Amino acid sequence: MVIKPGEKVHVMQRRAFETDVRRHFIGEVTAASDCAMRVIGYAFVYDKVTNQYVRRLERRERMVSLVSGSLIIKIISPNAKIEKASYVFDKDSHLCVTDGETFTLDINEFGANH
Repeated sequence: MVIKPGEKVHVMQRRAFETDVRRHFIGEVTAASDCAMRVIGYAFVYDKVTNQYVRRLERRERMVSLVSGSLIIKIISPNAKIEKASYVFDKDSHLCVTDGETFTLDINEFGANH
């Protein structure tokens, strides 16, 4: 299996169009098969008004395809505290997701700020 229960992941949904909603998810895998995983965690949506990713307050459970071309899935640190995850810009203006303690992930693809 590519991914195992207990691993933590950051999932970004690719946008097909500039106007598509920017959606991310960070969570812990509770079950997995060769083509999908069940993840419990938090959804983030980009708010154009505030120019920030906003976390949905409630924890959510999602099924995530491991074979979809529309998702970017990153394995993150097992020490990441997903309940404390938030988005910040680092000193180099790179957008990062962090728990504010031991985990930080630069999510920029090709140098874009968001």
